[in-house]
Amino acid sequence: MPASKNISVLFIEDSPNDAELAQLALERSGYTLHTELGYSQAGVVRALQLRAFGLILADFILPGFSGSQALQEARRLAPQTPFIFLSGVFGEEHAVNMMRSGAVDYVLKQNLGFLPKAVERALAEVNERRRRLQAEQALREVEVRARLAIDAARLGMWDYEPQSGALIWDQRCRAMLGIGEQDPVDMPLFERLCHPEDRKRIREEIARAFPPAAGVYKWLGLDVNTVGLEVEALRGRTTPHDPGRTLVSGALRNIRDIEVVPPPLVVVLKDAKGATVTRRVLRLDGPPILPGQVQGFAVVIPDPQGRVAGLSVDYLLEDAPRPAAKASSKSLPAPRAKTSADSAVREDGGLRR
Repeated sequence: MPASKNISVLFIEDSPNDAELAQLALERSGYTLHTELGYSQAGVVRALQLRAFGLILADFILPGFSGSQALQEARRLAPQTPFIFLSGVFGEEHAVNMMRSGAVDYVLKQNLGFLPKAVERALAEVNERRRRLQAEQALREVEVRARLAIDAARLGMWDYEPQSGALIWDQRCRAMLGIGEQDPVDMPLFERLCHPEDRKRIREEIARAFPPAAGVYKWLGLDVNTVGLEVEALRGRTTPHDPGRTLVSGALRNIRDIEVVPPPLVVVLKDAKGATVTRRVLRLDGPPILPGQVQGFAVVIPDPQGRVAGLSVDYLLEDAPRPAAKASSKSLPAPRAKTSADSAVREDGGLRR
Protein backbone atom coordinates (compact mmCIF):
# COMPACT_ATOMS: atom_id res chain seq x y z
CA MET A 1 0.00 0.00 0.00
CA PRO A 2 1.51 3.38 -0.97
CA ALA A 3 2.35 5.89 1.74
CA SER A 4 -0.26 8.58 2.41
CA LYS A 5 0.22 11.87 0.57
CA ASN A 6 -1.39 13.78 3.45
CA ILE A 7 1.31 14.32 6.08
CA SER A 8 2.20 16.66 8.93
CA VAL A 9 5.74 18.02 8.69
CA LEU A 10 7.96 19.70 11.25
CA PHE A 11 10.46 22.01 9.52
CA ILE A 12 13.51 22.66 11.72
CA GLU A 13 14.74 25.61 9.69
CA ASP A 14 15.71 29.22 10.42
CA SER A 15 14.94 30.34 6.85
CA PRO A 16 11.19 30.52 6.09
CA ASN A 17 12.03 30.91 2.39
CA ASP A 18 13.97 27.62 2.32
CA ALA A 19 11.15 25.87 4.14
CA GLU A 20 8.65 27.24 1.64
CA LEU A 21 10.74 26.02 -1.32
CA ALA A 22 10.90 22.53 0.17
CA GLN A 23 7.16 22.60 0.79
CA LEU A 24 6.50 23.61 -2.82
CA ALA A 25 8.73 20.77 -4.09
CA LEU A 26 6.66 18.27 -2.13
CA GLU A 27 3.30 19.81 -3.04
CA ARG A 28 4.21 19.64 -6.73
CA SER A 29 4.64 15.90 -6.25
CA GLY A 30 1.12 15.57 -4.87
CA TYR A 31 1.71 15.86 -1.14
CA THR A 32 -0.71 17.77 1.07
CA LEU A 33 1.29 19.19 3.96
CA HIS A 34 0.35 20.45 7.41
CA THR A 35 3.50 22.24 8.48
CA GLU A 36 5.02 23.74 11.58
CA LEU A 37 8.26 25.73 11.61
CA GLY A 38 10.80 25.89 14.42
CA TYR A 39 14.51 26.54 14.72
CA SER A 40 15.33 26.82 18.44
CA GLN A 41 15.83 23.87 20.75
CA ALA A 42 12.96 24.96 22.99
CA GLY A 43 10.65 25.39 20.00
CA VAL A 44 11.51 21.99 18.57
CA VAL A 45 11.05 20.22 21.91
CA ARG A 46 7.73 21.97 22.50
CA ALA A 47 6.46 21.05 19.01
CA LEU A 48 7.41 17.37 19.43
CA GLN A 49 5.78 17.22 22.86
CA LEU A 50 2.50 18.82 21.74
CA ARG A 51 1.74 16.82 18.59
CA ALA A 52 2.81 13.89 16.45
CA PHE A 53 4.41 14.51 13.05
CA GLY A 54 4.63 12.22 10.07
CA LEU A 55 7.97 13.66 8.93
CA ILE A 56 10.78 15.90 10.19
CA LEU A 57 12.88 17.97 7.75
CA ALA A 58 15.84 19.73 9.35
CA ASP A 59 18.64 22.06 8.33
CA PHE A 60 22.05 21.11 9.69
CA ILE A 61 23.26 24.57 10.67
CA LEU A 62 20.93 26.59 12.93
CA PRO A 63 21.48 29.70 15.08
CA GLY A 64 22.25 28.61 18.64
CA PHE A 65 21.23 25.07 17.79
CA SER A 66 22.37 22.33 15.40
CA GLY A 67 20.89 19.65 13.24
CA SER A 68 22.63 16.93 15.27
CA GLN A 69 21.00 18.26 18.47
CA ALA A 70 17.65 18.37 16.69
CA LEU A 71 18.14 14.74 15.65
CA GLN A 72 18.88 13.76 19.26
CA GLU A 73 15.69 15.45 20.47
CA ALA A 74 13.67 13.78 17.71
CA ARG A 75 15.10 10.36 18.57
CA ARG A 76 14.18 10.96 22.21
CA LEU A 77 10.66 12.35 21.73
CA ALA A 78 9.55 10.86 18.38
CA PRO A 79 11.76 7.83 17.62
CA GLN A 80 9.36 6.41 15.01
CA THR A 81 9.17 9.63 12.95
CA PRO A 82 11.47 9.67 9.89
CA PHE A 83 14.09 12.43 10.04
CA ILE A 84 15.60 13.85 6.84
CA PHE A 85 18.34 16.46 6.70
CA LEU A 86 17.75 19.25 4.19
CA SER A 87 20.89 21.34 4.10
CA GLY A 88 22.85 23.66 1.83
CA VAL A 89 26.19 22.21 2.94
CA PHE A 90 26.49 18.58 3.95
CA GLY A 91 29.82 16.80 3.62
CA GLU A 92 30.57 13.10 3.67
CA GLU A 93 31.63 13.06 7.32
CA HIS A 94 28.41 14.73 8.47
CA ALA A 95 26.33 12.43 6.27
CA VAL A 96 27.90 9.28 7.71
CA ASN A 97 27.67 10.46 11.33
CA MET A 98 24.08 11.65 11.09
CA MET A 99 22.81 8.52 9.35
CA ARG A 100 24.56 6.41 11.96
CA SER A 101 22.73 8.48 14.58
CA GLY A 102 19.30 7.78 13.09
CA ALA A 103 18.62 10.13 10.16
CA VAL A 104 17.00 8.22 7.31
CA ASP A 105 18.30 10.41 4.47
CA TYR A 106 19.71 13.78 3.46
CA VAL A 107 19.00 16.08 0.51
CA LEU A 108 20.97 19.12 -0.57
CA LYS A 109 18.90 22.31 -0.87
CA GLN A 110 20.20 22.84 -4.38
CA ASN A 111 18.80 19.39 -5.33
CA LEU A 112 15.22 19.71 -4.08
CA GLY A 113 14.08 17.56 -7.00
CA PHE A 114 15.32 14.54 -5.00
CA LEU A 115 13.28 15.47 -1.91
CA PRO A 116 9.92 13.83 -2.95
CA LYS A 117 11.66 10.49 -3.60
CA ALA A 118 13.48 10.66 -0.26
CA VAL A 119 10.20 11.38 1.53
CA GLU A 120 8.43 8.57 -0.31
CA ARG A 121 11.09 6.05 0.75
CA ALA A 122 11.05 7.24 4.37
CA LEU A 123 7.26 7.00 4.67
CA ALA A 124 7.22 3.58 2.98
CA GLU A 125 9.74 2.27 5.52
CA VAL A 126 7.59 3.55 8.39
CA ASN A 127 4.50 1.83 6.96
CA GLU A 128 6.37 -1.42 6.44
CA ARG A 129 7.64 -1.37 10.02
CA ARG A 130 4.11 -0.74 11.29
CA ARG A 131 2.71 -3.63 9.25
CA ARG A 132 5.41 -5.95 10.54
CA LEU A 133 4.68 -5.04 14.18
CA GLN A 134 0.97 -5.64 13.60
CA ALA A 135 1.71 -9.03 12.05
CA GLU A 136 3.94 -9.98 14.99
CA GLN A 137 1.24 -8.96 17.46
CA ALA A 138 -1.35 -11.01 15.56
CA LEU A 139 1.01 -14.01 15.60
CA ARG A 140 1.45 -13.74 19.37
CA GLU A 141 -2.31 -13.68 19.83
CA VAL A 142 -2.69 -16.78 17.65
CA GLU A 143 -0.04 -18.59 19.69
CA VAL A 144 -1.86 -17.78 22.94
CA ARG A 145 -5.17 -19.07 21.56
CA ALA A 146 -3.47 -22.23 20.29
CA ARG A 147 -1.99 -22.97 23.70
CA LEU A 148 -5.36 -22.47 25.37
CA ALA A 149 -6.95 -24.87 22.86
CA ILE A 150 -4.24 -27.48 23.49
CA ASP A 151 -4.79 -27.27 27.24
CA ALA A 152 -8.55 -27.61 26.81
CA ALA A 153 -8.16 -30.66 24.52
CA ARG A 154 -5.63 -32.28 26.90
CA LEU A 155 -3.15 -32.82 24.08
CA GLY A 156 0.57 -33.18 24.55
CA MET A 157 2.65 -30.06 23.91
CA TRP A 158 6.28 -29.57 23.03
CA ASP A 159 8.49 -26.52 22.50
CA TYR A 160 11.67 -26.25 20.46
CA GLU A 161 14.23 -23.52 21.22
CA PRO A 162 16.25 -23.17 17.99
CA GLN A 163 18.91 -20.94 19.50
CA SER A 164 19.92 -23.53 22.11
CA GLY A 165 18.69 -26.65 20.31
CA ALA A 166 16.67 -27.61 23.42
CA LEU A 167 13.46 -29.60 23.10
CA ILE A 168 10.90 -29.34 25.91
CA TRP A 169 8.03 -31.80 26.33
CA ASP A 170 5.25 -31.48 28.86
CA GLN A 171 4.24 -34.42 31.07
CA ARG A 172 1.33 -35.45 28.85
CA CYS A 173 3.50 -35.50 25.74
CA ARG A 174 6.09 -37.66 27.51
CA ALA A 175 3.38 -40.04 28.71
CA MET A 176 1.87 -40.35 25.22
CA LEU A 177 5.28 -41.25 23.73
CA GLY A 178 6.49 -43.43 26.61
CA ILE A 179 9.30 -41.14 27.74
CA GLY A 180 10.14 -40.86 31.44
CA GLU A 181 9.74 -37.51 33.17
CA GLN A 182 13.50 -37.19 33.77
CA ASP A 183 14.70 -38.71 30.48
CA PRO A 184 16.55 -36.24 28.22
CA VAL A 185 14.88 -35.38 24.93
CA ASP A 186 16.23 -33.75 21.79
CA MET A 187 15.33 -33.39 18.13
CA PRO A 188 17.11 -36.61 17.02
CA LEU A 189 15.00 -38.53 19.54
CA PHE A 190 11.88 -36.77 18.34
CA GLU A 191 12.72 -37.75 14.77
CA ARG A 192 13.29 -41.38 15.70
CA LEU A 193 9.85 -41.53 17.37
CA CYS A 194 8.16 -40.25 14.21
CA HIS A 195 6.95 -42.60 11.50
CA PRO A 196 9.60 -42.81 8.75
CA GLU A 197 7.16 -41.55 6.14
CA ASP A 198 6.38 -38.49 8.26
CA ARG A 199 9.95 -37.36 9.00
CA LYS A 200 10.50 -35.36 5.82
CA ARG A 201 7.20 -33.53 6.23
CA ILE A 202 7.93 -32.77 9.90
CA ARG A 203 11.30 -31.31 8.96
CA GLU A 204 9.68 -29.14 6.31
CA GLU A 205 7.01 -27.94 8.76
CA ILE A 206 9.63 -27.07 11.38
CA ALA A 207 11.66 -25.25 8.74
CA ARG A 208 8.62 -23.16 7.82
CA ALA A 209 7.89 -22.38 11.47
CA PHE A 210 11.52 -21.56 12.38
CA PRO A 211 13.32 -20.60 9.13
CA PRO A 212 16.55 -19.34 10.74
CA ALA A 213 16.94 -22.28 13.13
CA ALA A 214 20.45 -23.67 12.75
CA GLY A 215 19.43 -27.20 13.58
CA VAL A 216 16.58 -27.22 11.08
CA TYR A 217 18.69 -25.85 8.26
CA LYS A 218 21.39 -28.38 9.07
CA TRP A 219 18.80 -31.09 8.44
CA LEU A 220 17.85 -29.48 5.15
CA GLY A 221 21.41 -28.67 4.06
CA LEU A 222 20.81 -24.91 4.02
CA ASP A 223 22.74 -22.00 5.48
CA VAL A 224 21.37 -20.07 8.43
CA ASN A 225 22.02 -16.81 10.18
CA THR A 226 21.41 -16.79 13.93
CA VAL A 227 22.50 -13.23 14.58
CA GLY A 228 19.05 -12.03 15.64
CA LEU A 229 19.47 -8.69 13.85
CA GLU A 230 17.43 -7.61 10.83
CA VAL A 231 18.83 -5.24 8.20
CA GLU A 232 16.45 -2.36 7.42
CA ALA A 233 16.43 0.72 5.20
CA LEU A 234 19.51 -0.43 3.26
CA ARG A 235 20.47 1.93 0.49
CA GLY A 236 23.44 3.55 -1.17
CA ARG A 237 24.01 6.72 -3.12
CA THR A 238 26.83 8.59 -4.80
CA THR A 239 28.28 11.16 -2.43
CA PRO A 240 27.18 14.69 -3.40
CA HIS A 241 30.64 16.16 -3.95
CA ASP A 242 32.53 13.10 -5.20
CA PRO A 243 30.90 10.80 -7.79
CA GLY A 244 33.74 8.31 -7.28
CA ARG A 245 32.55 7.38 -3.79
CA THR A 246 29.39 5.62 -2.59
CA LEU A 247 27.69 6.23 0.76
CA VAL A 248 26.03 3.05 2.07
CA SER A 249 23.64 3.38 5.01
CA GLY A 250 21.08 1.28 6.79
CA ALA A 251 19.97 0.09 10.19
CA LEU A 252 20.05 -3.07 12.30
CA ARG A 253 16.93 -3.96 14.29
CA ASN A 254 17.22 -6.30 17.28
CA ILE A 255 14.42 -8.87 17.00
CA ARG A 256 15.44 -10.81 20.09
CA ASP A 257 14.23 -10.12 23.61
CA ILE A 258 17.75 -9.54 24.96
CA GLU A 259 20.44 -6.99 24.17
CA VAL A 260 22.74 -7.95 21.30
CA VAL A 261 26.25 -6.75 20.46
CA PRO A 262 26.26 -6.64 16.63
CA PRO A 263 28.99 -8.46 14.71
CA PRO A 264 31.02 -6.71 12.01
CA LEU A 265 29.24 -6.11 8.72
CA VAL A 266 30.59 -6.98 5.28
CA VAL A 267 29.41 -4.36 2.76
CA VAL A 268 29.82 -5.47 -0.86
CA LEU A 269 29.39 -3.19 -3.88
CA LYS A 270 28.32 -5.00 -7.06
CA ASP A 271 28.22 -4.20 -10.75
CA ALA A 272 25.23 -4.60 -13.06
CA LYS A 273 25.95 -8.34 -13.48
CA GLY A 274 26.12 -8.95 -9.73
CA ALA A 275 29.90 -9.31 -9.63
CA THR A 276 31.78 -7.84 -6.67
CA VAL A 277 33.36 -4.44 -7.34
CA THR A 278 34.76 -3.92 -3.84
CA ARG A 279 33.97 -4.84 -0.25
CA ARG A 280 34.46 -3.22 3.13
CA VAL A 281 34.29 -4.64 6.67
CA LEU A 282 32.44 -2.26 8.99
CA ARG A 283 32.89 -2.77 12.73
CA LEU A 284 30.14 -1.13 14.76
CA ASP A 285 31.46 0.51 17.92
CA GLY A 286 28.14 1.62 19.41
CA PRO A 287 26.44 0.25 22.55
CA PRO A 288 24.52 -3.05 22.55
CA ILE A 289 21.24 -2.90 20.63
CA LEU A 290 18.27 -3.17 22.98
CA PRO A 291 15.35 -5.50 22.18
CA GLY A 292 13.21 -4.01 19.42
CA GLN A 293 15.56 -1.05 18.97
CA VAL A 294 17.53 0.08 15.91
CA GLN A 295 21.16 1.10 15.40
CA GLY A 296 22.11 2.93 12.23
CA PHE A 297 25.26 2.34 10.23
CA ALA A 298 26.92 4.15 7.36
CA VAL A 299 30.18 3.86 5.44
CA VAL A 300 31.73 5.59 2.42
CA ILE A 301 33.35 3.22 -0.09
CA PRO A 302 35.43 4.30 -3.13
CA ASP A 303 33.99 3.54 -6.58
CA PRO A 304 36.40 5.40 -8.87
CA GLN A 305 35.19 3.73 -12.08
CA GLY A 306 31.49 4.29 -11.32
CA ARG A 307 30.62 0.59 -11.83
CA VAL A 308 28.37 0.16 -8.80
CA ALA A 309 24.81 -0.95 -9.63
CA GLY A 310 23.86 -2.76 -6.43
CA LEU A 311 25.06 -3.73 -2.99
CA SER A 312 24.64 -6.32 -0.27
CA VAL A 313 25.30 -6.46 3.46
CA ASP A 314 26.16 -9.61 5.37
CA TYR A 315 27.48 -10.46 8.83
CA LEU A 316 31.09 -11.41 9.51
CA LEU A 317 30.22 -14.38 11.68
CA GLU A 318 33.74 -15.29 12.65
CA ASP A 319 33.13 -12.68 15.34
CA ALA A 320 29.89 -14.18 16.60
CA PRO A 321 27.34 -11.80 18.14
CA ARG A 322 27.33 -11.87 21.92
CA PRO A 323 24.30 -11.31 24.12
CA ALA A 324 24.99 -8.21 26.18
CA ALA A 325 23.59 -9.84 29.29
CA LYS A 326 23.33 -13.42 30.52
CA ALA A 327 19.99 -15.02 29.79
CA SER A 328 18.50 -18.48 29.95
CA SER A 329 17.93 -20.36 26.72
CA LYS A 330 14.19 -19.87 27.20
CA SER A 331 14.60 -16.14 26.64
CA LEU A 332 16.09 -16.67 23.20
CA PRO A 333 13.35 -16.84 20.57
CA ALA A 334 13.99 -18.04 17.06
CA PRO A 335 15.89 -15.21 15.34
CA ARG A 336 14.18 -13.90 12.24
CA ALA A 337 16.93 -11.74 10.75
CA LYS A 338 17.90 -12.18 7.15
CA THR A 339 21.48 -13.34 6.71
CA SER A 340 22.06 -10.64 4.16
CA ALA A 341 20.29 -7.71 2.58
CA ASP A 342 20.52 -6.71 -1.04
CA SER A 343 19.83 -3.49 -2.91
CA ALA A 344 19.55 -2.44 -6.56
CA VAL A 345 20.06 0.79 -8.45
CA ARG A 346 17.61 3.61 -7.91
CA GLU A 347 16.55 5.82 -10.83
CA ASP A 348 17.73 9.03 -9.18
CA GLY A 349 21.28 7.75 -8.93
CA GLY A 350 21.12 6.14 -5.50
CA LEU A 351 20.48 2.58 -4.45
CA ARG A 352 17.22 1.30 -3.15
CA ARG A 353 16.40 -1.73 -1.10
